[in-house]
Amino acid sequence: MNARSLCACCVVSLSVAAAAAGQGAGDIDRVRTLYVAAAYEEALAAMPATATGIVRRDLEQYRALCLLALDREPEALAAIERIVKDHPTYLPVESDTSPRMRGMFADVRSKLVPDIARETYREAKKSFDAKDVEGALSGFRRTAEIIDSLPEADRERLRDLRLLVSGFSDLLMARPAPTPEPPDPAPALPSRAAEYLGPVTIREQLPSWVPPDAAAKVREYVGLLRIEIAEDGQVRSAVMIEGTHPLYDAAAVRAAKSWTYKPATRGGKPVVAQKDIQVRLVPR
Repeated sequence: MNARSLCACCVVSLSVAAAAAGQGAGDIDRVRTLYVAAAYEEALAAMPATATGIVRRDLEQYRALCLLALDREPEALAAIERIVKDHPTYLPVESDTSPRMRGMFADVRSKLVPDIARETYREAKKSFDAKDVEGALSGFRRTAEIIDSLPEADRERLRDLRLLVSGFSDLLMARPAPTPEPPDPAPALPSRAAEYLGPVTIREQLPSWVPPDAAAKVREYVGLLRIEIAEDGQVRSAVMIEGTHPLYDAAAVRAAKSWTYKPATRGGKPVVAQKDIQVRLVPR
């Protein structure tokens, strides 16, 4: 496949990634236009400077394609390594990517992703030791996703680590959720006055789900979010009892802490209440 044919098969998937990036749409549009026109040097020159610590997958993949077209394979390989380090579960779409590019991605992932999985596990274990349940669960789930994204031969090399991650995740999931302190005992009242009324929603909206990679786009995730509503109707704690995707879990917990309710009451007096909310992320 020549360079011009390569551009035609890759432009569709890369344009989707560019749209998801949001910011810098003008930059990626210009780069894509130049790439499709086989103006590879001009496309490279049009790419904006990369901010420290930020890797834009769409731009880096175009960078790699341009460099491959110019037979600058070591530089293309470096661009692919940057993508893999920042997006370790990302896999190029087979139908939209050349065999050469897929082969380079496979080689780089086989070399780098096992170490990324081990480092992700180490960070999750630190959270576990610090009794940060939410952070530990998120880290262990991310480790599992990274390992599961590898081909079978590489997964087998990490079999013991995958079992360890599953064990820690099961242990954390089995822990009982914190329960609110019981209200002060109330004096005996007629049954109607002691009636309990649950909280009424004023504002309760989960964030939008934007899959971060191709694997997440085709999976369905179902989880359970538990919140504790204080006497003033504000959410004072939120935790994913059953997680969905680590990135979405963190966003859902942040959003939940801003929700408001008309508080639950017992005998007309506001009381602390607990509410469970099912979270379902469907393939997109």
